[in-house]
Amino acid sequence: MSLDQAVCSEDVPVLHVMDGPYNTTRKPSAPPAADTAADEATLHAGIVTWAEAYNAGDVDRIVALYAEDAIVMPPNVPAASGHGAIRDFLAADSAAAKAGGLTLSLGENGMGVSGNLGWHSGTFTMTNA
Repeated sequence: MSLDQAVCSEDVPVLHVMDGPYNTTRKPSAPPAADTAADEATLHAGIVTWAEAYNAGDVDRIVALYAEDAIVMPPNVPAASGHGAIRDFLAADSAAAKAGGLTLSLGENGMGVSGNLGWHSGTFTMTNA
């Protein structure tokens, strides 16, 4: 490969590649890793709050954790869309659990943050209180 050095009008050296293969092995550097620890701590606190409020029957405290247009997809029942439907589902579900002497316990879970997206996925068990 032959190189030719020139000077542009601002007296800044410019390197020109005249011919030959291009370097395709150099990869762009990755952006610096974002520190998501504070966001993940907030997610974890919300998960703990959710479980505590469920066991206490404090449905409004749970609903406040969701956006107005949230969709909750509990197992084996239709999805609940929006605060009203989420409140109705949780009121009935937590009341039935309490009447049956059941307590929700959190199992293994995962969470993460990427930009303005946070996610949580996990398991739970219902045990006799």
